[in-house]
Amino acid sequence: MYALTAGAIAAALKFAAFTVEAIAGALQLALGLAAQAVAAALQVAGFAVDAIAGALKNVLGLAADAITGILNLLGIPSEAIAAALKVVGFAIDAIANALKTVLGLAASAVAVALKLAGFVIDAIATALKNVYALAADAVAAALKFANFAIDAIASALKNVYALTAAAVAAALKLAGFVVDAIAAALKNVYALAAGAIAAALKFAGFAINAIAAALQNALGFAASVIADALKLAGFAVEAIAGVLKDVLGLAAQAVADLLTSLGYAIEVIAGILNSVFNLGQDIVNGILGAAGWALDAISDFFDNFCIWC
Repeated sequence: MYALTAGAIAAALKFAAFTVEAIAGALQLALGLAAQAVAAALQVAGFAVDAIAGALKNVLGLAADAITGILNLLGIPSEAIAAALKVVGFAIDAIANALKTVLGLAASAVAVALKLAGFVIDAIATALKNVYALAADAVAAALKFANFAIDAIASALKNVYALTAAAVAAALKLAGFVVDAIAAALKNVYALAAGAIAAALKFAGFAINAIAAALQNALGFAASVIADALKLAGFAVEAIAGVLKDVLGLAAQAVADLLTSLGYAIEVIAGILNSVFNLGQDIVNGILGAAGWALDAISDFFDNFCIWC
């Protein structure tokens, strides 16, 4: 008689080349050990976490929740538990649910564990949606916490939630991403033109100044493209002119040229030159001429409109 502990017996059987599943079965049937004691003995014998998880699943017939609890009591960290459950064939939703219900992990911590376990971002986003019943912005925040790149997060939200670019922009904003990063992600993931990006950012609640700065700084669009994008997004001409002046640093002549090219009426442009730039009639006259307006159009404007009266 050797009076061996369960761990020593498991180690001896391992040395004799018995499989982990055979050893687990023997510990349960011959020694009458409970699942926790079987797992502890296998750990003492030096079996890897995924091998222990496999024996618990295949021999003892345990579900993901039960295995998670056992491995947790053995001091196995959540990411290693998730990886082991993945190796032995549990679905990601079952793994996420086990981490949530047994370990009490928040969605962000589960996202980290699943990422470290080797799951791809779309699968993680889907699991978080299903297990935690999260909206897109909450999933985006969890994926951000797990250090996924914004482009990957935007793509996952698009694929998992079937969201439009505008809805993704709103979710990313709520998740704490800055406008420049969101603008770039929308361009990369949805292949959007400047106008569509501006419209999506407007839908997400960003101010026109922030949108214009993002189009210029993050995406490198020229002032003419930015002005057209802001018009397409539905911003008022006064707001567009103010951005061209204050954000992009354009002078009155350049603003008049752009507004003319965008099809605004002469009275609108003259009004902008007065209200935004505080220019007098004579100066506006010269700017309109330089912007390409015919002399008779300018004359008709001053005859019929009385901005400076």
